Amino acid sequence: AAAAAAATPGGPVHRMHRPSPADFRLGPAAARQPAVLTGLDLGPAPWLWSPAHLAAMPAVAAADVSVHVSDTPHLDFVRKNFTFTNVPFGDLLGALAAEGENGGSGGGGGVGQKGSGDCEKENTAEKVTKKKWYYLRSIGRNPRKEPAHALEQFPDLARELKLPSDVLWGGTVGPSASTSASASVSSTLTPATPSLASTPPANDRYFSTVLRCSSGGLRLWTHYDAMDNALVQLHGEKRVLLFPPRAGAGLYLDGSSCPVVGPAVDG
Repeated sequence: AAAAAAATPGGPVHRMHRPSPADFRLGPAAARQPAVLTGLDLGPAPWLWSPAHLAAMPAVAAADVSVHVSDTPHLDFVRKNFTFTNVPFGDLLGALAAEGENGGSGGGGGVGQKGSGDCEKENTAEKVTKKKWYYLRSIGRNPRKEPAHALEQFPDLARELKLPSDVLWGGTVGPSASTSASASVSSTLTPATPSLASTPPANDRYFSTVLRCSSGGLRLWTHYDAMDNALVQLHGEKRVLLFPPRAGAGLYLDGSSCPVVGPAVDG
């Protein structure tokens, strides 16, 4: 019965409320189908996390992060329509909080880009700040050699967020494991053959945790991930558009990314 619960190709994505580890592994995980899981215990993070709350944590606010900065909300990895800037995490969170106060879509020229978004109005001294869109995907301490471990890098966040590891991969997050986290947290898992008889060590299934924060209205480029993903949305909303593997030939993939943007993807 659990296996039959998975969505059929091209059909609606299945929803499961407080699934047991067995129901999830023998259902969507076994069928290799996406699913929306609700009612899981995530700790207090979903009720507490906001840009202002995270910025109030001194160690988080002082951390240096690399941020994508773009003049458009439609990020394109193939054409590279963005730049990177290193800023204190608190500066980024301040910019995102200001966005929320001003309507929540795109920001000003701040976060380490002093003057880069300013243009002089003709015949006046008044300056107009061009909108910028920001996207943070946390990286490892040594990004060339290790994946991101967001909950190890930011222990204050780990005290408020509980990942549903027992359901997703049958283990716990330990110092030897890695994960992926917008404000969502995304956990990257190695594909596993569901089995209730034998559960491998947690770090055999759990690869990386990435923290993601972005401007309202920002859209990430179309891409695919080689490993299974669990997205934990903690603040705001996110729309996820999924393509079946058979659609890959029509997406003009360049490595793992796709140059198809705009109405061709949004419909």
